[in-house]
Amino acid sequence: MAGTTATETKQLFALIRREVVIHRMTKSDCLDARLFWAIILWSWCYPDPYDYAVIKGEDGRVRTDLKGNPIPAKLKDLRELLGISRHRKTDLSKAAARLEQQGAIRFGEKISGFKDAKILYPIHAPAKPISDLDVLSRLPVPATDSGQGCPKSVWHIGKITVRKDTLPSDPVAGTRAIEFLDRAAKAWCTELRELRYRHHQLLVQGAAELGILIDKNLRSLRRDPPQPLAVSCTSEPSQESPPPKADDEDGLLYKLFKNTYPAAHFDEPHAKPAFNALPATERERALARLRDPYLQCARWLDQDGQWIPLASNFLKGGYFDNDPPPPFQPVRKGPGRLAPFDEVLKYMERRGAR
Repeated sequence: MAGTTATETKQLFALIRREVVIHRMTKSDCLDARLFWAIILWSWCYPDPYDYAVIKGEDGRVRTDLKGNPIPAKLKDLRELLGISRHRKTDLSKAAARLEQQGAIRFGEKISGFKDAKILYPIHAPAKPISDLDVLSRLPVPATDSGQGCPKSVWHIGKITVRKDTLPSDPVAGTRAIEFLDRAAKAWCTELRELRYRHHQLLVQGAAELGILIDKNLRSLRRDPPQPLAVSCTSEPSQESPPPKADDEDGLLYKLFKNTYPAAHFDEPHAKPAFNALPATERERALARLRDPYLQCARWLDQDGQWIPLASNFLKGGYFDNDPPPPFQPVRKGPGRLAPFDEVLKYMERRGAR
């Protein structure tokens, strides 16, 4: 390689095993990278290499239509290959747009029979990627009084804050002090950003190599966590802990309602549809009113819960919108009054014994 010229270098290629491409496609923590390697797998990878992404089987062979033509891969097909759910198709489209902007892929002609789908081509000679220092130079610098990267009246360097009115009054010494503080503050900002960026990269790389899943939905429990530096990749949320959805929240309310309602009176086949038919606000109200006052009311506590209605009736009848009914009172004997049931039963037993 020592004698290789620049012209010859352009003709050199790297042979990468198919297993390596699949590993990067499945293990990368960046959605952009996963999509890129998926396109490579379905285009340049053997045993059936193509200039553009086509649908392939697990054996790497191209899938063809009834006429024997290869089937171009759409973003929908790549999303299914990556195992990404439908609700993240917008994220995948943005990742493809970023790859096109970076010069890693390009969109070609439209795919016949589809309105917006286009053929995906990986770029054979992409532009030279920017270095880490280029990334750092593009990171935002806090706005300052002077516009030179550091405040002119106040300097914040680490845990030290210096005000301009504390500098030497001598003009020459004051100027030297300002120049010193400017250099120190600028060095601190640059080196701190670089240090954080390096450690972030090492953490992500080490976690990937050791098989550690980083849940990016969890926030640090530290009181003052460092802010992550901006990078060009969009990391995927952990598959074990997906973002909460409205359906999940409704399911949680139903489980709480089911676990709270007296089990002997919970008719799930009818109660679940009745609960789901209620508006969200009424579901919350039904649960709240069930807990208080119904579970503590005298009617429900009487006779070991004998008067508790079925859960479906509690929901369909809108019981939770009304106050609990009073407890049943024993019927007094007298003209036009019915005797309690137990007294009637005893009377009938006495009559039968005669």
